[in-house]
Amino acid sequence: MPKVQSLITHKKNKILYNIIMEDKVKFNELMTEIFGTDWKDVKTDGSTNNFIGALNDPSNYDFFKSCFRTMVTDLKELYKGNIEETRKLINTIREVSNEKNCYGAYSELCALHLLNLPDLPIITTDNSLSASESFASVLGHTSETNMDGYISDIGLYFDTKALRDTITPQLKNVTDKALKELKDSKILDTDTQPSIQYQFPYSESEEFVKQDFEELVMEFISKFAKGTEYISSDLIPNLTYILNWGGVTSSVSSYSPFERAENLVEPFFVRYANKFLLEKPFMLVMVNHPWFNQIDSDSFGYNEILYRALSRRIFMQFRSNNKKMSEINSKFQGNDTIDDVSKCLSGIMFIDVHSAVDKGYPYNWYIYANPRANKPIRLFPYFDSLQKGNGHIDDFSHDNY
Repeated sequence: MPKVQSLITHKKNKILYNIIMEDKVKFNELMTEIFGTDWKDVKTDGSTNNFIGALNDPSNYDFFKSCFRTMVTDLKELYKGNIEETRKLINTIREVSNEKNCYGAYSELCALHLLNLPDLPIITTDNSLSASESFASVLGHTSETNMDGYISDIGLYFDTKALRDTITPQLKNVTDKALKELKDSKILDTDTQPSIQYQFPYSESEEFVKQDFEELVMEFISKFAKGTEYISSDLIPNLTYILNWGGVTSSVSSYSPFERAENLVEPFFVRYANKFLLEKPFMLVMVNHPWFNQIDSDSFGYNEILYRALSRRIFMQFRSNNKKMSEINSKFQGNDTIDDVSKCLSGIMFIDVHSAVDKGYPYNWYIYANPRANKPIRLFPYFDSLQKGNGHIDDFSHDNY
């Protein structure tokens, strides 16, 4: 019997491997159809991700497939005739097939698709500036600072990031394994399982969970008891598991966009301040998609509330506070306060991408201009001319206090 089971498992694994291999084959076929001989196949190395997996699904995700093809085709036509920009576009599209870089690459494509305007100069991509032109120089970076886009019509540099929650999935892996072991050992009934939410400190990556994964599982098991409502970690200070025994709950049920904004503001500076430009207008573009962010899902229309609350905190929270950047980021070597740094961010744009579910338009977008910026954004007429999706512009002109 074990030998038969082993053969079955091997066969299943082989089928799964072939399906995964097929994802990149189909991706190469689609891109060759669009770009012709300009496209060089990505390596079929057995890795996949949500995006190319959806493109290869024969029965589902038709709307995503249509949106992706339209976006790529539009961008190809936009940069047609510009050999260098077409080369950079293709390189970004290639990264969509990369298991590690897919979210950032997809976000960059969405931003370019939305922000380019017809009859105006194209947005130039992958722009290099000296590290001394940004806060990268006081964070130990001596090489160049890369900017994803430059809008020459209004003299604005921007960089695009995926608005992701990377830590919660890692913590869920911890509790899923712990609960399984508790069930296997009969400590927990199979029909009595709490739903779990997570409160955790900010980290630049999920590595702090990965490196202590097994220890975190054992710690959870050792502290678990039926009816327990809170489990605090000794391994990771300020990590708390919140257990709900009254039925299924989700992050939405206890989600507060104002609390979420409060929790994100300092991490925002830690993660992205290296991109802020000292003497040029700079905008950070944050792209949100349900396939890499299930927390900020716009339930009850909360996303716009979150985005405005977060932007306002970033622009104004530290105006009467002398807290130094070095207090929240030990790598920061300058004497600048958080308030000083905030003035080098001209604005923030949030883009909700609707390629997973048809909402009648591809994007919701929100632009918040910093009223205290050293180098303000020229909002009009460029941004109110964006043609894809539904947009909102806020300069805090009556809310700057």
